Amino acid sequence: MINEKIAELRKRKNITQEELARALGVTNQAVSKWESSQCCPDISLIPEIADYFGVTTDELFGHDVKEDEPADAVVAVRKTLGALSGKEAYECALKLAFVTHASLISRLMADEGNPGFDPESAIDHAERGEWGMSSVGTPEISTAMNGGTVIFSDNRSRFTCDSQIKDAARILRLFADEDALRVMAAAFNLTCGSDDSFTGIGEISEKSGLGEEAVTMALEKLDAFIERKTDKVRVRGDKALIVPLLSLVAAL
Repeated sequence: MINEKIAELRKRKNITQEELARALGVTNQAVSKWESSQCCPDISLIPEIADYFGVTTDELFGHDVKEDEPADAVVAVRKTLGALSGKEAYECALKLAFVTHASLISRLMADEGNPGFDPESAIDHAERGEWGMSSVGTPEISTAMNGGTVIFSDNRSRFTCDSQIKDAARILRLFADEDALRVMAAAFNLTCGSDDSFTGIGEISEKSGLGEEAVTMALEKLDAFIERKTDKVRVRGDKALIVPLLSLVAAL
């Protein structure tokens, strides 16, 4: 059954046996033998063939896929996260986000017939937060990733209200000030490892390369984003995503 399925998928993709062989790193004769049922692909190639055609291994073997599979996947994720402790759940959620992004990129590259792309290696690196800058935009979804930061959007514009535009412009003006941006990044990097971690002006000065007076002035401008505890500061938890987002935007 897999032999017929490979031929069917290849023709549907409108590529030749030679093009499929090149994409998979095998000979033309190998593909010809698969499709004529003289032999089957090596077991190690099965995931790569399935990924290249954007199907599951079950589909590759001709098994019907249940219509409710997407819903099953969502339920499985919810159950998995619910069964883990707080830290483990957060780490798992990140890995799922990384792998989802990498899988979408892999599918796009496969659809474009890129023979030099190794989806298994890419997904493995992404799972460890080692994926470099990449982005993809389709009418259905946009996603971008840089290191350990990944975002997804359904492309439905919600940025239309005049007050939203003004608020965004105000924030962008603030972070257009390099001193403010350096201080925000330094404070974030010095305290992001713990909910209880605070840092001082001296540490921020050393981390940012700015003088203490410049740090103090920048912190005053950043007051809405800063939590204070006596003479110590940290980036507010509800504002912490700003620094990773800015780093991703800078890489676009």
